[in-house]
Formats: sequence, structure tokens, C-alpha cells
Amino acid sequence: PGTQSLALQATPLIQSVVTIPDNLSVEVGSVLDVQLVASDLYGNIIPVQSGSWMGMSGHIAAGGVGLKGQIGGKYPSTPGGAQFGVELNGRIYAISATVTSRITGMVTQQTEAGSAPAPGIVVIAEKDGAKVAEAGTQGNGAYVMTGLIAGTYVVKAVAPQGRTASPASTSVTLGSSTPTGTASFVISTPSDDGGMASTFRALILGGGHTDNNTFVKNKLSPLMPDVTFDTFLGASSTPTLSYLATFDVVLIYENGIYSNSLNVGNALAQYVALGGNVVFGTFYWQDRTDGGYGSAGWGALESIDPFIAAGGNEYAAGAMNPASVVAHPLTQGITSMTVYPYGGGGIAKAGTTVVASYTSGKPLIGFRKEGLGQRLVGVSAFPANEYYGSVAGDFYKMWDNALRWAAAGSTPVPPPSSMEAMPSFLRSPLRAEESPAAAASGTRGPIRR
Repeated sequence: PGTQSLALQATPLIQSVVTIPDNLSVEVGSVLDVQLVASDLYGNIIPVQSGSWMGMSGHIAAGGVGLKGQIGGKYPSTPGGAQFGVELNGRIYAISATVTSRITGMVTQQTEAGSAPAPGIVVIAEKDGAKVAEAGTQGNGAYVMTGLIAGTYVVKAVAPQGRTASPASTSVTLGSSTPTGTASFVISTPSDDGGMASTFRALILGGGHTDNNTFVKNKLSPLMPDVTFDTFLGASSTPTLSYLATFDVVLIYENGIYSNSLNVGNALAQYVALGGNVVFGTFYWQDRTDGGYGSAGWGALESIDPFIAAGGNEYAAGAMNPASVVAHPLTQGITSMTVYPYGGGGIAKAGTTVVASYTSGKPLIGFRKEGLGQRLVGVSAFPANEYYGSVAGDFYKMWDNALRWAAAGSTPVPPPSSMEAMPSFLRSPLRAEESPAAAASGTRGPIRR
């Protein structure tokens, strides 16, 4: 038989794959066009007969045919910690890339007219104690910091001199579960409502179908060892003015509405008129006449309390919105707070200053002051919540602050004997504009402010 010549041509082996651009970095949510150059041992460009792109790590998605393709960022990586693969001429080549992320947020400022955007505020991100990024807020108060790799950052807003940012810092972790991050801040002028009392007397005044007073006292006493606590159940008894006047502050709350609320409310209104201070807690709002439960209400106390009921309370979990916190003694040391199942509710009255809110936007902590300097603090949370559910974060610190700040207001004076002798249903509550001396003499007079 004859012979047959067979020409064989081997495809050169790829020794190097170079990417264009050479430093592959893509942001989460973005796509980057990438071109490959394959060469042999001698640097000669090698034609590619087949090629397909694929992701090799969860950080990155890849797609393409031959030497041209795209990579897209899914979640941030460490430098070079993201990989994708390309099959060229039957062999798979792994190529490293970096996926970066961003932190965004809003910075607002508290003004006399309310909340407004805060432009020109510098926001910085620190990692392992060193500043790694910064950005300035735009006219609408928004900022964006980009180019951030996976890891945990401490984000801070740099407040102008004489002002403070709240919260002071926010921890943001960028990774597979949180591809991008957010941190928002409120810039405010430190309040002149200073003063936190120590070594004072506080009355826990509860009522309703369950007596939670002892539980609340046992929770607060270890946190406030300098405070002398007493308890009173208002469901069937009304505290006398002489008794109330021995306390620097009264915490009133309830667990279920009760018919004696009218007498208790009128007595507390008299106590406030004599210089007393009150902290209001859930479910006080249900027994208001606007609580939606047909209650007789709290009488004169409803004219000076911080919140209205707005149809009752929420029976659901609640969490404080850190971005809502305004620098104030009431919020000192409070960075987070969650409750389940009684997250509060209600609406702040005109004249009430809200210093913290829930993520729902409803007020959490608010206050108002009367003419003698009396401090009235509303905390839209149930002080005995942990008896029935759970609390987390700075729940009890919130009550500590509320009681100490309120107790540092005015000092209650003993009531005139003529007032004490009157039946409670005949007492006419003192007006906030009326001084104790004028009340005692039976004449009305202005208070020096």
C-alpha cells in the first residue's frame, strides 16, 4: 500500500493570561468590562479557539465568551480576595479581583424650625483605628463613601464646633450578609437642660389589673442604688398631696385601665403645680380620654402630659432609631433600645420636645417643662416589659436617665393644709402659671421665669 502524509499542528500552550485593565476592581452592584490577552512562554499572543467565563467565588459574577467578558460585584471582598475563572482552549485559569463597597447615609440638623438637611458635614470611616475614607454631605444632607473592602468600620460625623453628632459613632460591617452599609446622624446644639439628680426619692405609681410595681422597683434599684424608691397602687387608692410632695419625681404607668385614674390624675396635677416632676410610661396613654377605651381619663393631668394616645397603644415589638437621637441628658449613654411585645405608641403634643423616636417614627422619649421648672418626661415604653417579654440595649438606662433628669427639675413644696383637707373631687388643680405662694394665699400671681 502507499503511504499518506499527515500534517499535525499543535496549539501552543498558554503560559500567561493578562487582564485589561490590569488591576481588577469592581464595586458591589456594578459591572466591569474585562479583556484578556493570552500568550505563550515566549510572549507570543495565542489565538483562543474556545473560552467561557464563570464565577469562582460568591463575591463576583462573571460572563463572557472568548477573551472578552464582564465581571459584576455581588458582595465585598478583601484585596484580591474575589476570583473568577475563564476556560481557554480547554484549560481553566483563575483570575483574582477585588470587590469594593460603599457606605451611604443622611446627616440632618435640629433647628428651631425642626429637622433640616446638614450640608458640608464631613463623615469619616475608620478601620482598625485608622481613617480609611471620608466624604462630605451634599445640599440634601446625603453622603457616599466608596472603595471600601470587606470588614467592620466605625463611622463618625464630624460636628461643627459647639455642636454634637448623635450617635457619636456607628459600627458598619460590610460582607456577604450586608453588601452595602448605611449610617445616619443628627447634628444638634447641646441642650442647656442639664442636671441629673442623685440621692433622691422616687415614687413608682402603677395600677390596672396587675401590680407590676415590685418588679419595676427590683429592676431599677440595682441600677440606681442612691435612689430611695417607694411604690403605690393607684387602682383603688389615691395618694395624698402630702405624701406625693415627699418625692422628687413620680413614675406613673399602668397595666390596664382603671376607674380611679381620674382621682389619681387630678392628684398628680396638683403635685406638679406644687413643683413636682413626673415621668410617664406605657400604658398611661390608654387611660387618657382619647385612648379609645372609654376611660374617665386622668383629669387635669391630661393638660400637661407630653403625649396623646392617638387611639391607644401598639402591641408590637419596637426599636429605637439611632438616627433620631438628639443630644440631651435624657439620651446620654443610649445607643440602642428594643422591646417586645410592647413598643409604645402615641403622638407628641405641641410644645413637647422629642429627643428619640422609634423606627416607625413615633416618639419614644419626649419632655416638656412647666413654669416653675417642673419636668414632665414621656417614655413610650412599658417599664415592666421584661416581665412579659424581652428588652435589649439600653432599656433600663433610658428609665435611669428619665428619672434622674426629671428629679433635677423643681422641688415640690408641701401643700397648703386647706388643699389637703378638700375631697379630691372638689380640688381645683393649680395652673402652671400660678405660684405655690399665690395658691396658698388664695390669690393668683405671676411666676418669675
